[in-house]
Amino acid sequence: MLLQLPPEILVQILQKLDIDGLFSCQLTSKYLDHLIRQSVAIQYNVALFAAMAEDNPCLSLTVAEKFRALKSSEDAWTFLRPDFTTSIPVTHKQSGVYDLTGGVYLLSNSTRTALHYLKLPSKQGDETDWKVLRSSKSIIDIGLSIFEHDLMVNVVTCVLFHVLNLCP
Repeated sequence: MLLQLPPEILVQILQKLDIDGLFSCQLTSKYLDHLIRQSVAIQYNVALFAAMAEDNPCLSLTVAEKFRALKSSEDAWTFLRPDFTTSIPVTHKQSGVYDLTGGVYLLSNSTRTALHYLKLPSKQGDETDWKVLRSSKSIIDIGLSIFEHDLMVNVVTCVLFHVLNLCP
């Protein structure tokens, strides 16, 4: 009965399964095995699981493009060959307050009254541009949740919240 459903519906159902369920379906039926192997969306989800990664909803790429990018990234790690390297000059005197998350690097200035930040490049030729958040109080520490909430917490003598919109 299940195998009589249209392939598009079967793929939608299969996408809801965890990895163990997918592997069980592949062993159960040649037809389901074929659908799983041919579905880019399912293969992308399997690759995300294998990479212990999550889909980035801010990324405006198709599933096929995301799958190719993830595969390329994982291959680079496997063979320890980065896709590219780049140098980004630090144009200000910095202190020890810094953080890196969600592809965003933050670095305070030497007086700890400003946070300089930039979105790290994801491919050769991406522009990098330092931006600044100024504080009227001395920055003690920072906390980030860029990927999840586009939120930066600036810990000073009182807590300041800054929201960054870094999604394209």
